[in-house]
This record gives sequence, C-alpha cells and structure tokens, in this order.
Amino acid sequence: LEFGLKTIDPSKASEVISVFLKGKNIPENGSWIEIIGRAGTVLELEQLHRQLIVGDFSIDGQVRALRSMSHASRNRNIRPNIDKSSISDFFSSSDIKVQIAALSLAGTWKDLGEKYEELATIAGKQNLDSRVRQAAINAIREIGGDRAFKALEPLVEVSVAETQSMAIAALAVLDINQAAPLAVKVLNRLETEQEALVLWRALLSVKNAESSLVKVLPERGFSQDA
Repeated sequence: LEFGLKTIDPSKASEVISVFLKGKNIPENGSWIEIIGRAGTVLELEQLHRQLIVGDFSIDGQVRALRSMSHASRNRNIRPNIDKSSISDFFSSSDIKVQIAALSLAGTWKDLGEKYEELATIAGKQNLDSRVRQAAINAIREIGGDRAFKALEPLVEVSVAETQSMAIAALAVLDINQAAPLAVKVLNRLETEQEALVLWRALLSVKNAESSLVKVLPERGFSQDA
C-alpha cells in the first residue's frame, strides 16, 4: 500500500490516506510520514503536527515529520491550520537535525508570531553549529520583509566572521542596494582569503550585485585578503 501511494497521483493518494488513517495514529514505521508530506490533506498534516507536539515520535521521527510538513508547504502550498509558532519548541532540541528541520519549516510557514525574535537570537549565538546558524538565517531571509532586514543587520557587527558573512549573503538577497555598503565593510574586516572568497561568491550570485557593489567600492580598495 505504501509503495502504491508513492507512485500514484497525489490527489488520488490523499483519498486513500484519509481512509486508511481514519481513527488511527500516523505510524512512525514505514513511509507514512513522508507520504503525508507528498499527498496528505490539511487534516493529515494537522494530525502529524499534533503527534509531533505531544511527543509521539522519536528523534528521527521528529526530523521526518518536520521535513514532511516543510515539503507540503514548499511544494504543494498546503499547511495545517494550527499555531505555527509551536514549532519553535524544536529550535532548542538536543538534536541538530531536529533544530535544522524546525528552522527550515519556520522559513516556509513564516507565521511565528512573537517567536520570530528567536531566529535572530539563534543566528547570533557564538558557540553554534554552522549548519544551525545557516538554517536560522535562511529562515529569516525566507520570511522576508522589512523585519527580516532589521533582524539580520545587527549580525553584521558580531565578532564571529562566519555569522557576518552569512548575514550579508542573506541581506543581499533581500535588498542588494541596502546590503552593498555593509558587504564592503565586512569584506574589509575578513581576515582570510578563503572567508572573503566565500562571501564574494555568495554576493555575486545575487542579481545586479556587481553594479550595486561597484557604486560603493572604497577609493583605497579592499584589504589584501578581500
């Protein structure tokens, strides 16, 4: 049954899913969690969320459930009608994969309410796994808007070069014209050629970045590493 549901059209699969799961919990074994992300309705996603929140799933199951809901949101534009800020509880999980999956889901769900501020707090932490930091910054960028720029801008001034570069890369995607002067400032501060190269590549992947950066280049040029 699971194999068949993975191979047929999602609209048809959703009918089978609703019948099979009626009155039952979503099993962690097998592929049901992923199938719901690919073909489940809002009701199944709400059930998946409910089981996640009450602790029905193991750490691996939590990662899969978060990714499944993210897939449904990104690829099918379907989201459960629940308090979206509830996933912020998983930002502080003891497991890095859970943290990253929750932050990724936050980026596509967008509506975190008062919990939005936690994203910048996480991104600005000093002793943090790079993957988690990047996931937090990606979530802020994906949510977008003026508050995203305001949340990311202070990260340009933190002492961790990696955080500065990640923040600049995200700011450039949001608004390259506003980000360009900040990018120049950070490039001049970077201490190694490799750090500068990574940031240059990120900046130049943004549309119209070259023209925006040229306008704000320092007359004396960059530091040797930049």
